[in-house]
Amino acid sequence: GTEGEEFNAKNYNQIRVMPMVHQKAVPPGGFLGSLAKPATADVLQQHLAKSLEVVPESLSLAYEGKTLDLQLTLRGNGVVEPGPSARREGVRVQLFFALDSDVVPGKLLRAKEANDAARKQAKEELRQKEEERCKQIEQEEEKRRLALEQVAANQKWKREREASIAGQKKLLRSNLVFRCCGMKQNGGFIVNMLEDHTTENLAFALGEALLIE
Repeated sequence: GTEGEEFNAKNYNQIRVMPMVHQKAVPPGGFLGSLAKPATADVLQQHLAKSLEVVPESLSLAYEGKTLDLQLTLRGNGVVEPGPSARREGVRVQLFFALDSDVVPGKLLRAKEANDAARKQAKEELRQKEEERCKQIEQEEEKRRLALEQVAANQKWKREREASIAGQKKLLRSNLVFRCCGMKQNGGFIVNMLEDHTTENLAFALGEALLIE
């Protein structure tokens, strides 16, 4: 219908349509409009369905608790039409509508879809952050593991080096020099002895040195 009464108002009914139950998609004051008196109720149904973005078949109209016959006019459905005086005062025909239980107005459906998409995106961002956090923890743990392995390797190398140096010092302490009187060998004999060798080992080593000489 067309809003306002400036055109031959006596041929139109000014209408207010409210939901039977609260609908977020409906303006606080309901839907306002006008409907030609000869028009059947299905014309109003189609306009209302378009505003709600639903299929007309999912919407029903009622007046004072009685469901309207969509193939009849408002007067044919027993609706009391305001007279000239009431129209001048802005009185409107008060109708109600109801949607099938499984129907969601398009505006609310889009809002739900947008909200679901936002939640999905937020969930994905949270998952990515958690994945990145876990990855960072793994990298830090790997760095610590490698650092500990390096420390252990350094300590092992140090121990081995210290043992090698100690062995070399021990060997040097065991290199004994014997000078024999009357021998032409001014420098004496250098005999390699270990700390745990006995005098028998020494005698044997000296004997070998003398034979070579």
